[in-house]
Parts: sequence; structure tokens; C-alpha cells
Amino acid sequence: MSAALNVLAIGAAGLVSAVSVLLLGSPRAGGGRGHGPGRAHLAPEGFGVLAGLLLASSFSAPLGTVEVKAAMVAFTAGTAGALIERRTLPRWAGLPLVALAGGALVALGIRSSAVGLEGVDAVVTVVWVVLVTAAVQRLDDFPGGAAAVSVPAAAGLAVLAALAGQADLALVTGGLAAALTGASIAGRRPPRARLGPSGATATGVALSAATVLVQPATEPPLGAVLPLVMLALPLFGLLVFVSGRLHHGVPLPGRGEDGLVGRLRRRGLGSRGALLKLLLAQVLVATATVAADRRWIAPGVGLGSALALSLVVAGAAATAEVHAPAVGRPVLRSVALGAVAASAAAFIAAGASVVFALDSADSGVAAVERGLAAARDGRFDDAAAAFLDAEGDFDRAGRRLGDPAVSVARLVPVLGPNLAAARELVESGASVAAAGAGVARAAPAQLEVRDGVVPVAAIGASAPALARAAATLQSEQAVLAAIERAYLVGPLRRAMGELEGRLARATISAEMAAMAAEVVPAIFGADGPRRYFVAVQNNAELRATGGLIGNFGELVADGGRVRLERFERIGALIERGADVWPIDAGPEFLARYERFDVDRTWQSVNLSPDFPTVGRVITSAYPASGGRPVDGVIAIDPVGLAALLSITGPVEVAGWPVPLSAHNVVSVTLHDVYQDLEKGDRVDLLGDVARATMGALTDGQLGTPTTIGDALGPAVRGGHLMVYLSRPEEQSLAERLDVAWASPEVESDAVLVVNQNAGASKIDYFLSRRVGYDVRLSPSGDGSVAVEGTLTVAMENAAPAAGLDPYVIGPSLDDVTAGTNRTYVSIYTPHGVTAATLDGAPLEVESELELGRSVYSAFVDVPSGATRQVSLDLVGDAALTEGGWYELELGRQPLLHPDDVAVAVTVAPGWRITASQGGFDVEPGGRQATLRAVLTEPTRPRLRLEPLR
Repeated sequence: MSAALNVLAIGAAGLVSAVSVLLLGSPRAGGGRGHGPGRAHLAPEGFGVLAGLLLASSFSAPLGTVEVKAAMVAFTAGTAGALIERRTLPRWAGLPLVALAGGALVALGIRSSAVGLEGVDAVVTVVWVVLVTAAVQRLDDFPGGAAAVSVPAAAGLAVLAALAGQADLALVTGGLAAALTGASIAGRRPPRARLGPSGATATGVALSAATVLVQPATEPPLGAVLPLVMLALPLFGLLVFVSGRLHHGVPLPGRGEDGLVGRLRRRGLGSRGALLKLLLAQVLVATATVAADRRWIAPGVGLGSALALSLVVAGAAATAEVHAPAVGRPVLRSVALGAVAASAAAFIAAGASVVFALDSADSGVAAVERGLAAARDGRFDDAAAAFLDAEGDFDRAGRRLGDPAVSVARLVPVLGPNLAAARELVESGASVAAAGAGVARAAPAQLEVRDGVVPVAAIGASAPALARAAATLQSEQAVLAAIERAYLVGPLRRAMGELEGRLARATISAEMAAMAAEVVPAIFGADGPRRYFVAVQNNAELRATGGLIGNFGELVADGGRVRLERFERIGALIERGADVWPIDAGPEFLARYERFDVDRTWQSVNLSPDFPTVGRVITSAYPASGGRPVDGVIAIDPVGLAALLSITGPVEVAGWPVPLSAHNVVSVTLHDVYQDLEKGDRVDLLGDVARATMGALTDGQLGTPTTIGDALGPAVRGGHLMVYLSRPEEQSLAERLDVAWASPEVESDAVLVVNQNAGASKIDYFLSRRVGYDVRLSPSGDGSVAVEGTLTVAMENAAPAAGLDPYVIGPSLDDVTAGTNRTYVSIYTPHGVTAATLDGAPLEVESELELGRSVYSAFVDVPSGATRQVSLDLVGDAALTEGGWYELELGRQPLLHPDDVAVAVTVAPGWRITASQGGFDVEPGGRQATLRAVLTEPTRPRLRLEPLR
């Protein structure tokens, strides 16, 4: 419903409330004004509040929202209050009925998250509803008291809800405020009407539910406290009422002049003055609370002002003498009440200190994240400033937790562990900020790659500080992990969980940065020249790591300066190669690929999908083909070149009419060139583009490490830029940076599909695949699952049968027609195969082992414009990882067109899926889950399996 209609509905609620009061209160209404014998009358104002609340709720669409249900609980509680008002039910039934209303709210899912334990939070919610309702009922002891406080409180909650986008809650609370206003104006002695048990009960339940439901813009912990502050004044009034009666030995039930209004009257304000003071105070409290939430004023200032004002008003009321002098044992009673009051004050002060301390700590964590981001960008001056801000925030938090009230409160059971945990959290944050500041101070002002020079000296100089920072983060992670959380309240538990998550991410970043600072200088020649083989792959003729290597080069790094020293066609190595190369790739590799002459043919060196294996093959093959020994291998394809060109800008290449850029390099080098250039020129174009791009990299200004990483990230994750480094510590860094493209060990389940061009053509530019995995899981209860399913690979060939050069679409072999894609398809899985088909007909597949899994392969011809589907029926077992997770590793081959993947998982009867990550959608009932994805990078979705109970 639109905002205008909401306003109209709220106005209608006020009007209906006023009309209801006038009608019910008329002489013809049957005793609404008078007091006759028999049953007590029903307060017209209470009936008006109920009518207005019901009308406002009816405007909500749909009617089944939790806000409307909460309003109906309040309406029902108010109706029960009317029965007490008419003496149909005894007065003592009021408390159980309100508690029952609180239980109904909990049953509807409306509960506080103060502690984070469902049972405890349910009790806290019921107690909160009882306290708020009791506070409103006590205000109603004096005509106009409940309305004077409840109207601005409800209006303030409506504003909070509206600004948070909670339209239904804004409608209900706004309608309540309007109904209270209408009832007061039309009341018996405007504006001093009593709501009666019906109106006061409905108002109290509605307000307490609204404070739980509203979602302020301010993040916890302040955000969790903010709605409660809106009702601080009536709650402090209740505290004054209860303590006064206990002190003077007056029974708690029954009306009296000892509520907030009555006490303020005794202070000489008079009835109207007392009501106006309460109304003004609550308006100011609501205004300060809303302003704090919207950051119009500092949250701490706004909430502190609201609490202080509420305390001042309650304190002024508490000093009024409204009871006769206490009798009995006044000294003992006074001491006991003083101890209770002192404990309550200490508890409130300690709680406020913790809330504000956590807010400062949250600001500190945000500043730490800003500092880390600036450090990753190489903006170390900005990083130092951010870490300095963080140190200030954590220092403020520490001072707040050092307050005397907090120190005393640490002795209180349950509260003590929370305060100790808050102190640990703040101290951990301060340590992290100090470590970050140390890194920022030790680093150079700017860290950029310029003119092909990597600042290895500056990077190396930052290594000790980065190592200390990583150690500090690891230590603080361990400190937080050791904190017992069974008794922590919800906001603190959430704050610790968020800090732990941020610390985990920061620790990984710091460890990688420290590792990089340690080894990157050597990689770029700080300790002597380094030489790297550059392989330029052509995805139009597929190989496992991307495509046929058509060109190669040597990249030399010396003292941080990088230069391209050699760049040629791969044919130069073929001509000078030895008869057989030594291969350092293991027996599985040779057993699988030796028949393809992998130990003597450069066209076959990258048949394995594991790039470290390919890197070892190339570092062995290159010296045997006339090259110099190399320290590593860099593989790049046109998609990777596009990423590099996004950093360097366009390059011009002889023989092509327009500059090559990140936007056109893929289509030009893999498609357009075969239509527009003669054979000799088109063979050289991809190599010329790669040479020009490498030249631009070694001559230009590339920016900070983060700028470079952001530009290359998608290409790296997609496998279009891979790096192998021959030294183990340097290869470990490549693996941490996800640029190594190493096939991981199978932890649970895995699927990887690899196509290799077997037709000596460039037809794979037109190839796309759809991969389906339909699997049934039968957990055994011992941490493993039996797997039974079907894996399908549909290969679509969009190449034409004519109109393109035979170099692209063939035929290059006698038994292959033009436009047909002959492909060698391999499917990697940890399971066994019971049946294999091609388009439904039996298919004979080769069964081999590689990378710790089975691999099933076959040669398949896919005609022009056709789709052919290979299906494997699989059986096997998969392990569940810690926590009962079934994980599916979806590997990726660097194709031009990412795979379209569909996964369907069904669990056996007696089990269910209780959680999912990585894109799975769980069906109702928890027995099935599905996933649809375009596989632009490897991913590992997972499902948690649990037995039915």
C-alpha cells in the first residue's frame, strides 16, 4: 500500500476511535458515563483504542503479516482486559492474560534476540511484554497518563518503522497512536481520559511487540537497544511505583496517586502541568531516539539524552512523598530496597557501558577494515590514518568498560562473563589496530608498478611488519575462539561472531601479504635474474588448460625490472626439439598421455587439467628444445590478454586495421582473423598481440597491486591466466593467490569435464556445453554417503558446415566432414561407471586414473549445428566433511563459453537437508535441492545432511 493510503488509514483509525468513544459514551449507550449497580462499565476510550487498532490492521495487505498478527494478539488481550473491566474475570487474571499474550507473540516468531538462546529469549520476550503492559496500566491510574506517554512512543516507533521500510509495522503503530489520540480527544474529560484495562492492555502489548519487530537503521548493539529506549520513561515510572510501594509496605495491586502523574502533581505541577510535562518529555525521548537512529545526531548522544531525560523525570517523581510514613521494619526494608536499587542502577550503568563500548568497538572494526583496504591498495598514508581512528575507537571502548560500575558488575553471575568477553573483544581489536598501524608506518607511501619495475626493495622491507601483523591476527583469533559463549547475550555473541569473521578474512589477507612480501622480491629477481616461459594458448583449439600453445616467449625479471626477451611461434621449438624429453610428471600422467606423444610433441604438453603438472612438463621440455632453463611457466589465452589490456590500454598491431583492446581482442584473435587475413598473417596475429601486450606491461604504469589484482581477478579465477613456479615456497604463494590452477584433492564429491580438440581445427570457438548431475545420496550415519546418479554432458556445435576457412571448420582429417567437431571428452569423478551412453546408445569409454580420481574418456564427433550428449551412470561413496556437509567440487575448463550446470540432489528417506551454501536451493521438506549456475570459475556448493528426529 502506498504511503498516502497508509496516512489515510492512520487518520481513519483515529476518527473511528473518536466516534466509537462518543457513541459508547453517550447516555443512550447504556451506562457508559454513569455508574449504576451491578456490573462495572466498559471505558469508552478503551473500546475506541481497540476499534482504531483493528481498523488500522485491516488496511494491511496481506492480512497475514506478522505485524497484523501481533496487532490481533494486542486486540485479543485488550478484549480480555474488557472482561476484567466488566468484572466477568477477576482482576488477578490480568497478569496471566498478559503473559499469555507474550507467549502468543513468541509462538508467532516475535521474540527478542537479546541472549541468542531460543528458550531464554522466549522468556525475556514474555517478561518484556508484561513489564511494558504493567507500565502503561500504571500510567492509566491517572486520567490521560497512559495516552500522554503512549501516543508519542507509538508515533516514534511508527517513524522508525517507516524509515526502515517496514510499512505494515508503521501502519499498525501509527494507527495505535491515532486511535489513542482520537480516544483522548473524545474522552469524558478531554484530554484526560482513562483507557481502562482494555485500552491499556492492548496498548502495552502492541508497544512491546513493536519494539521487538522494528528494525532500526543503526546496527547492533545500539540498534538492539534503540527501540527499548523509546519506552524508558514508562518503565522508569513503573520502577518508581514498585519501589515506592515496597518501601512503604503498600500492596502492589490497586490504583493510587503514586504513579508518575500523581507524583508529579504532588510536586506542585497540577494535573494539567503533570500531563504536559510527561507528554513533552516523551516527545523529546522519541525525537532523540529517531534522530540517533538516522544519525542526525551522534547515536550515543541521542540515546544518552533520551535515557537521561527519562531518569530526570522519574527521579523528580520519586522524590514526591505520596505515602504515609512506613511502619513495621523501615530500616531493614530501606536497606533491602537500597541494595536492590543500587544493584539495578549498577546493572543499568554496566549495561549502558557495554552497549556504548560495543558500538565504539564496531566503529573500530570498521576503521580496521578501511585500513586493510587502503593497505591492499598501496595507500599506506590512508591506512595509517584509518588504523589511528581504530585505535581511538578501541581506546574509548576500553575506557567505558573500565568504569567502576562495570568493574563491580563483573562479580555478578551471567553478567560477569559478558563483561569479560566484551573486554577481550575490545583488547583484541586494539591489538589488531596497533599491528595494522605498524604495517602502515613501515610501508612506503606508495607501492606501484611503473615502467616495468616492481619495487622489490620496498616490498621486502615491509615483510617483518606484515609477519608481525599476521602473527597478531592469528593470536587474537585464538583468544576469541577460546571464549566461552554459553552465557553471552545475543548482541555480544553476534558482535564476537562478526569480529571473528572479519578477523578470519583479515588473517588470510595478512598471511598472504606477509608471504608475498617474503617471496615476491625473489620472484622478480631481487636475488638474481629469473626467467619464465610464457605460453600463449588458443582456446579455439582446445586443450585441458585452455588451448593449443601457438606462441611462446621468455620473460626475464632482474632486480625488479621485467622485460620480454624472446617471443616466437611454437614451431621454433618443434623444429629444435629432442627426440624424447625427460618428463617430471608421475606415472599416472605418462600412463594416460604417453600415446599422445606428450614427451616429444609441444602440441600435447598441456593435456592435463592440472597446471602444476603442465608446468613441470614445460620446464623439462623447454631446455630439451633449445631453450634456457626457466624458473616457472605463465600461461595466458585471449581472455587473459583482455584482462591485461584493461590495465595497459589498447595496443596497435601491424596487419590489423584497428587497435586491439580488452573489448575486441577475443573476437578478433579467435574469430575475425580467420575470415579477414591470409594464413601466414593470421597465425602470427595472436602472437603479435601477446608480444605487444607484454611490451606494454613492461613499459607502462600499471598501478598498485590491488588495481592489478582487481583487473586480473576474473581472468585468474576463470583459468585464463595461470602461473607455475618451480620453487616450492613460491608455488605455495601462487596456490594461495588461486593463480596456480592446481586440481585439489577430492574431499567429498567432484565433477570435472574436459574437451580436447582432436580434429586439428579452430572449431572450438563455436563449442558450448551443458553439464547435468542428478544424484541420490544415502547417508550411512558414519560420515559417508552412498552415491548413485547420472552425469550428462551435452556438447553443442554452433559452427557452420561451410562459409569459413577449412583451417577453422575443417576438414583437416580424412574421416571428418567440414563443420564437424571431433573432440576427446574426459569426465573426472571419484565414482565408478555402471553404464555409458551417447545420445541414448551404448558408448565404450576408456577408464583411467588421474589426479586422485577416475577419468572416463571417448572420442566424439559433433556435426555442424548438432548437440550430442554423453551420459554416465555412476555409483560410489563420498565422505561428509566436518559438520555433516556434502560438498560438490565443480571444476572448470577455461572455455570461451562457460558451462551451463544443473545439479539435482535427493537424499534418502530418514534424512533431510538442513542447510545449503554456494547456490543450492532446498525444496520444501528438505529431501531435494537443486542448483543452476553458469560456471565462470570453479565452485564448491554444499549441503548439510542430518537424520530426521
